[in-house]
Amino acid sequence: DVGPDVYPQLLSAALRGATDPLPDSILVACLNRIRAEASQTLFKSHRMALIKLFLLRRNQIVTEALDEANTNPAYVCGRLLALFEEIQYAALGDVNANVGDKFYGIFSATPSAVFARLHENARKHLRKIRSENAGAFYGMTERLSKLMALIDSPPPGVLSPLQQGMFALGYYHQLHNRFQGINERKAAAAKRLESEAPANS
Repeated sequence: DVGPDVYPQLLSAALRGATDPLPDSILVACLNRIRAEASQTLFKSHRMALIKLFLLRRNQIVTEALDEANTNPAYVCGRLLALFEEIQYAALGDVNANVGDKFYGIFSATPSAVFARLHENARKHLRKIRSENAGAFYGMTERLSKLMALIDSPPPGVLSPLQQGMFALGYYHQLHNRFQGINERKAAAAKRLESEAPANS
């Protein structure tokens, strides 16, 4: 439920312009809902838009799409969780609860508490992938290595609400980039089939 003070606060922020930051309560409410719905694989674009607005009003670097040059530790940690999910899917396929479903809440608040465990699981999954698809193994290993190079090891111990907002941004940017790539490959394959159809008929 939206609190009665949210709409007046948003209206005030809109009227006052970029100099008027959103209250922390709006960000915290958005983060709480993301954690509560992590296992439901839901993405609410309006909620992410609020988080992005909050970050912009706090002078954080926010881009529309994936920013591979962003070295903000929280943003990189969010990207890492999404990549851990992708690696798990490549190794195991669909599972009842993936790594994001299980660990989004704790990883977005205290990355160092579960980072070693998630990284080790990803390495095990990569070994399985290597035995089945060497090309996918090398591609994912390279992407993981590049991400790991962007943050200190171990990662931050505790993330503030603002940093958790950056985590959410990195996570969903990485997910969007992954599914955008899948859709582009499907479209390219369909186009190839369409162009080959007259030759086969």
